[in-house]
Amino acid sequence: MALSAEHEILLREYAQAGDACRANDTLVRTGLTIFAATQAAVLAFLSNLKGAPNLALLLLEILSMWVSAVVFLTTLRLHVRYKNYMERARQIERKLGMYLYEYSYNYFSSPSIPASRLGGNKTLWASVPFVTFVLVVALFIRHSYLWLKGAP
Repeated sequence: MALSAEHEILLREYAQAGDACRANDTLVRTGLTIFAATQAAVLAFLSNLKGAPNLALLLLEILSMWVSAVVFLTTLRLHVRYKNYMERARQIERKLGMYLYEYSYNYFSSPSIPASRLGGNKTLWASVPFVTFVLVVALFIRHSYLWLKGAP
């Protein structure tokens, strides 16, 4: 059975949307793994500080806050892109009578499976840089106070 030109184009676009979703997942997970490892090291260093904080330490905290904010915003932006690719794939599925992404969407949106929803929630990953941002801000405030106070 020969496919129409429109059908072939939709199938290619559908495949590209799926590829984009998988690439997006890989990008987010790889980036956040590297981010989490480096931020854990920075937080361990900052929280075990002995002696008075200095300007270099405060600059490290500012850099860490900036990186956390950038990764947080990038993760949210990638979530929006993923959502758009997924929505386009679902539109194509409706035209072609396919159900792969529609089934997955419905499964993870089901209120009867709350634990499974976390696995499909792309914004959950954005909480990692947000939490590290809050922790570094708290350390920065504490260290700034000690530095300004001139504590030993």
